[in-house]
Amino acid sequence: ASSGRDRYGPSAPAAGHLADADADAASGRADIRSLLIASFASDAGIDEKKSPHFWEAWATSVPTNMTGDASFMVSPTAFELRELYASLKARTYVGEGARARLPRQVLRRRVTLVRGCPGTGKSAVAARAVYSAAYLRQMRLRQVEEEQGPEARARLQRTGGVLAVAHSNTAVDTLNFHLMRLGLRVLRLGRPQTASADFQDCTLQSLVERHPAIVKARMDSVQAEQNLAVATAKYQYAKGAASAGRPQKPGDERLEKALPKLKQAMADASSRAVAAANKEVKLTAEISDTMVAHADVVLTGCVALGFGGTRSLLKQGRFSFSTVVCDEAAQVSEPSLLLALEYGCTRLVLVGDDRQLGPTVKYMQNPKHKIAKRAKAAAGEPRKPGLETSTLERMVRLGIRTIRLDKQFRMHPGLAWWPTQYFYRPELKGNVGPVDMSENDPKWLKRKWPIPDGIAWPNTNVPVMFVNVRVIGDTVGETGLNGVDEDDGGSAAAAAAGLETVLRQSKSINNPAEAEVAAALLAALVTEWEGRKKEKGAEVGIMSMYAAQVALIRGVLDGLGRRDWARVSAKLGNFDAEDSFASVKDRMPGSEVFDRVLVDTVDGFQGREREVIILSTVRSNTQGKVGFLADWRRLNVALTRARSALIIVGDSRTLRANRNWADYLKWLRRSGCVVNLSSVSDAQSLIKIKEAQHREEARAAPEATTEAATAAATEAATEAPTEAATKAATEAATKAATEAATKA
Repeated sequence: ASSGRDRYGPSAPAAGHLADADADAASGRADIRSLLIASFASDAGIDEKKSPHFWEAWATSVPTNMTGDASFMVSPTAFELRELYASLKARTYVGEGARARLPRQVLRRRVTLVRGCPGTGKSAVAARAVYSAAYLRQMRLRQVEEEQGPEARARLQRTGGVLAVAHSNTAVDTLNFHLMRLGLRVLRLGRPQTASADFQDCTLQSLVERHPAIVKARMDSVQAEQNLAVATAKYQYAKGAASAGRPQKPGDERLEKALPKLKQAMADASSRAVAAANKEVKLTAEISDTMVAHADVVLTGCVALGFGGTRSLLKQGRFSFSTVVCDEAAQVSEPSLLLALEYGCTRLVLVGDDRQLGPTVKYMQNPKHKIAKRAKAAAGEPRKPGLETSTLERMVRLGIRTIRLDKQFRMHPGLAWWPTQYFYRPELKGNVGPVDMSENDPKWLKRKWPIPDGIAWPNTNVPVMFVNVRVIGDTVGETGLNGVDEDDGGSAAAAAAGLETVLRQSKSINNPAEAEVAAALLAALVTEWEGRKKEKGAEVGIMSMYAAQVALIRGVLDGLGRRDWARVSAKLGNFDAEDSFASVKDRMPGSEVFDRVLVDTVDGFQGREREVIILSTVRSNTQGKVGFLADWRRLNVALTRARSALIIVGDSRTLRANRNWADYLKWLRRSGCVVNLSSVSDAQSLIKIKEAQHREEARAAPEATTEAATAAATEAATEAPTEAATKAATEAATKAATEAATKA
């Protein structure tokens, strides 16, 4: 209680709207049931333009004078808002405009939509929304305790909570990071293995296992099990000796007499072991229940709320969450979101970007569904929103008022220009300049977005490079690096030509030639970073549109040993293969540099970012088929993951068949960012500085330093007025030259 008081500041004045009735909270849960019915009824044929949709009615209604559990939904007073803003300013940058108005709007609306382009800080804004609701709740809990006593607070501790959810484990990790930065007590539900190592201490299982009462109960349970094992062994030995059927031996009679006592001792030990186990289970449930009640925010994935363990914990504890904040809401399907809303939600905050990838619905990939969809489109039937339409997108279509985040902080202006002009032109402001970047300070750009020197960028003002690859006659395309044989998925001729290969088992597609080039580019970056000791290797991500290509690239990187590194070095230039490998031999898979290389699909990268991104587009065929690449939202995600530099490896002739890619390639050519390769071995032309040059520069440094110091010594000796002074000056200068050369 004291830590909560210190965290949230002084108590607020008394408010008359805090009472004990639960009718409005029950009404809020009834709203959710109606929402479920009406939401799916709209997909069954209701014309949203003619009949009002339930989402709209639910979102625009603002409850007032609510009591009991729902008292946490009442709009905050002016005093509470002042206290909230003061607390926020002490912890983070509040911002200006819509970003600064967010806490007030979140606390005064039933539904708040926050939309933002990539890099506008949506997750940070979601964390501030959570903090605002948690701060207001703690203020009012303290007020209840002061007015009605600790018992009243303990009863309301289970009501009006704050629940933060997201679609993917990555998004939950990101939200976890921002919540912890704000100093909130975060309790993460779900399977512990879904949380990254940095956030294991926030999981319920980890907190319960480290609780002193659980540690003692577990030790008692283990001791009881050991005692039971000893008692059982004694009884079995005595019983076996008594019934062996051999001549009596001294002591056998005593064993027979001890059998009843040993049997009773075994039964007692069994009872104690069961009691200890039951006590541990009961304590675990009680402590889990207490932790949920006292957490500032409960964090989990949407789907995890439907699992038995999480669901039973919340249902049996009769917990309610009046505020639900959903990050990456554009990826969450409506059924998944409803799992979070069924705990008495009366305030909903949806944060996301409906112009990125939406919910993944498996049935849409069924060929029968695709045929039916094309038939309806040919017949002129209007497209009705289904499960692939998120609640965020539906509410945007309904015209629900939206908070827009219009300034991006992630990408280099040269990277951000085309995606923002193409996908968000009317909406984005700040850090987006023209192609020549003449309006931006070059020093500021270089300091904020350092472009890696390992690659010869065609246009340093636009740190994007499209490597146009269609390898002809290069045999490395047949197997790839380290003997990764893809012949079972397609023809060797197609692989040798740099064309895509369809894998029979998974129906996915890969391109061995592009995997080779991606590995070569990564090797160039790693070598360059190692050559410049003062520069740290930036975060690198390699992504592709297809899972088969991701698996192929991972295989190339995982198998990068001495022999294969020599082969890559030979392709990159006239390096000393042994020296090149010596500089990276400590960075095999699992080491520091390769740990920073994240390889995943574009879908898996949504919500993530890296300093440098290498994108393999895979598709390379004579028919102009682009598959997944045709989705403009997937293209938007792919182009907006990099902070400082983006390298795209692909076949421009195939990609030009799609309008979006054709427009992007046209802009790249106009900006001078396209490099044509006739083979993987031509990748050496993409390297700006060779490893040999670094060694020559290192050797030349001591000589240059010595020459400069000697010149200084001569100048000092010339200016000396006497012979003794000249001698002293020469000796001092020579000593300085020696020290400088040693340091160099």
